[in-house]
Amino acid sequence: MNFKTLGLTLTLAAALGGGAVFAQDAPAPVKEEKKESKMGSLSGEAYFGYTQDLEDNDGNDKKDGSFTLDRVYVTWKKDMGDNFSARVTADIADVSTTDDNAVSGGDDATNPRGYFFVKYAYFQYKNKIGDIGLETQAGLIGNPIIGITDKLGGMRWLTQNQIDSQKINNSADLGVSLAVDLMGFATLTGAVLNGEGYKYVFDETYSGKSIDTLLSITPIKGLYINGYFKNEYYAKDQVDRFFGAGIAWSDKLYKVGVNYVYVSDSEKAKLGSYIDAWANANLNDAISMPVLIVGRFQYRMPKESSDDSLTSFFFGPGYQFNENLQTAAIFGYSKAESADDADMNLTLKAEFKF
Repeated sequence: MNFKTLGLTLTLAAALGGGAVFAQDAPAPVKEEKKESKMGSLSGEAYFGYTQDLEDNDGNDKKDGSFTLDRVYVTWKKDMGDNFSARVTADIADVSTTDDNAVSGGDDATNPRGYFFVKYAYFQYKNKIGDIGLETQAGLIGNPIIGITDKLGGMRWLTQNQIDSQKINNSADLGVSLAVDLMGFATLTGAVLNGEGYKYVFDETYSGKSIDTLLSITPIKGLYINGYFKNEYYAKDQVDRFFGAGIAWSDKLYKVGVNYVYVSDSEKAKLGSYIDAWANANLNDAISMPVLIVGRFQYRMPKESSDDSLTSFFFGPGYQFNENLQTAAIFGYSKAESADDADMNLTLKAEFKF
């Protein structure tokens, strides 16, 4: 081998070896993380539909049909450091859905129109210490009992859950809450609230407070066993109290469950037993199409013989176009014990997120 050949061989070996070293030493590309805007994030959802009456409980032959915009939520969220965040949710609803003259004031309650109000406005602290998770909220916060029922059923866009619709409790209120999660197996949540609800944020009508508690146990992923208790004092001899339990299965495709609540004392709701059962299935895995089958059954059995029992249910098919749009066509039925006829209707519903 001559010197030229040897020199060329050594040069190539050095170049290849150096290239290998440089390749090993080069840092791996770092995936850029999405950062929240300094102004926070904005999102929303709305429930739109058309309802056609089929039968009225008053025997009225006139079958009315109308478009509805049940709810429009606009939510702003902002992270404030590693463990703190804030949320404000505005709601748009029909004045006729409010109690008396709350929020809207005066004669507006007899002249239905959309109005704009704040549903949630709170700051939150969330942290994990070992196997224990902590979450606390303060401000105009969601009720933990109503919140978990809506979350497990995934059907708020179709109807309110029974605790909400029968005025057994308020969906949001001024106060503070603390949730303690134990290794993902059990979560105990307690809330101290004004008691009047979000419609009376600026007009507290009594000084008593409401204590709401929720115990949620998850023995396996997807299975929830819940216990509820509320105790609220209006005055010395006026109490609002209920307790109950529920069991549910909830995952991405299938949500089914049942709640039982007993109202022992109340100034707002009928005393007695309440049953709320639901099923919400997405058949995408079975038929390779995101077809929905939804249904809900609710029953009120009053404590007082002078009060009516109430039976209501709905069911029907639906379709989920994507994570931001889903629709359903449902048949609804509701009948009070003393009524001669039932309320029946056919409703087309849509939920869209933005």
